Amino acid sequence: MLSRMCIELRSSIPVTMVKEYCWCPTIPWIIYSYGVEPPTTPSMDAGTELRKVLRLEEVADRLGLPHPRRYEAFLASRKLGIHGYVDIVAGSNRFIVVEVKAFPSKRWKHFRYQLLAYALLVNATMGPVRRAILAMGSRAIDIEVTQHEIEKTKRIIEEVRKVILSPEPPRVTPIENKCRYCRYRRLCPHQP
Repeated sequence: MLSRMCIELRSSIPVTMVKEYCWCPTIPWIIYSYGVEPPTTPSMDAGTELRKVLRLEEVADRLGLPHPRRYEAFLASRKLGIHGYVDIVAGSNRFIVVEVKAFPSKRWKHFRYQLLAYALLVNATMGPVRRAILAMGSRAIDIEVTQHEIEKTKRIIEEVRKVILSPEPPRVTPIENKCRYCRYRRLCPHQP
């Protein structure tokens, strides 16, 4: 019974696992292999507090997004095998997808692919996405939603699926700057 439930859970992965995988491929493996609840980071906690003050509606207004707007919209695609809460989906026929982060970051590749996975999800469940925006603090970065980026995002989703189903952790080269502050360091099979 438990193994069947695990297989069903693993058949649809949260989009946040794409972000985690792009930061470090070992993180999704740790979460699924050890059954740990992903801990929040100080920036996530601050983001939750910030959302009480700076609401998603204000971000949408600042970006000049069209109506109708959907906030924290839960979407799931059985075909893609992903699900998640999209911060903002704006428009009606061709959509704008926005991922909001409380603070700017020098490293944001992992956020890029989280946003592209949300764009893929919106495209599959609501309609075509014409624009994707990563809003980090006061900075807004337009991410092109090209066929190349969509295909790459689909490959990343499949890589995440393979990692979480594998009995062995993925091979990675530890990067001291990332590993030192990793929330999963104590569980990581790559740490000395």
